Amino acid sequence: MWRVRIERRSRVTVQSRRVALAALIWAAVACASDPTAPVNRPYDAAFDAMWSAFDAQYPYFEYKRVHWSAQQTAYRSQAARAASIDEFVAAVQGAVEPLRDAHVWFEDPSGVFRPTYTATAFVNWDRAVWLEYMTGTPYVQVRPSLATTELSGVPYLSVGAWNVAQVSIADLDAALERFRGRSALIIDVRPNSGGDDRLALALAGRFTTTSLIGEYLQTRTGPRHGDLSAEQPRAIAARGSWQFTGRVYVLAGRRSASSTETFVDFMREIPGVTVIGDTTAGESGNPAPVALTGGWKIWMPRWIVRTAQHQIVEWQGIAPGIVVPVTAADFAAGRDPVLDYAVAALRTAP
Repeated sequence: MWRVRIERRSRVTVQSRRVALAALIWAAVACASDPTAPVNRPYDAAFDAMWSAFDAQYPYFEYKRVHWSAQQTAYRSQAARAASIDEFVAAVQGAVEPLRDAHVWFEDPSGVFRPTYTATAFVNWDRAVWLEYMTGTPYVQVRPSLATTELSGVPYLSVGAWNVAQVSIADLDAALERFRGRSALIIDVRPNSGGDDRLALALAGRFTTTSLIGEYLQTRTGPRHGDLSAEQPRAIAARGSWQFTGRVYVLAGRRSASSTETFVDFMREIPGVTVIGDTTAGESGNPAPVALTGGWKIWMPRWIVRTAQHQIVEWQGIAPGIVVPVTAADFAAGRDPVLDYAVAALRTAP
């Protein structure tokens, strides 16, 4: 009796296993024939969440002529088949690559950032050469991202980053106070790739005596990629107990990005200010994180920045009022043509 029951249960168990195996084979075949079919991994849903967030909020699809649905078709199956987080990140990287957006980056669970796009344009600033120019001057490293000196008698201020951990509004004010009453000033933001634009706007406010518009902003307002808000003006007003109203040269170049471009936008609207050097990076921002999976995030910009002349900054940058060419040969010879030009011009300032 017991043996018969055991044999019957064994037959049922074998049959059940055969049915289950057949179902798995059928599912595998179905997934192979349909690359969009879901699989039992978290990467499938994570890719969809990322794609949907960009689809709903990213403002530059039409401007950059990126067919976002095609990127979903091309990379969703790759993400779904990923056997590791690295393979999944590679699939997302492929999807966002055509955006060529310096404000789209990965953040891993430890907080380390990985770019998805890095510009390759020649940068008109060289740290080693710059330090040689500082040698023998009354150079003061006020904070890690802030330095002052005088070059042949011309006041000079360098802001290397708008980073609240490295420089504060009070630091900027104190540095400017050193040059109160002077007739000219050089502000060097060539090494500055951005940060907190509140610092940038606070410094710009020390040079204007009136309220002025320096930028216009647009954001997504609907599901279609072309659903954008009207241009919203961005203004600053005079700030501080006094304003620097002498001649100012702002030194900019291809590393001057994001919030530094905001600074350049506003400064060039102020009478007496001239931007010299090279066109800025062309990288607007206001990024926010989008959760992926396993503690990973991807950051996405949420607005379009336009200059006071309504030109989009992304991919175009801001052209200087005076172009000063620089080559690698100049740096190899220890020359900084942008600094040389600014000092020579402002030494004659009344």
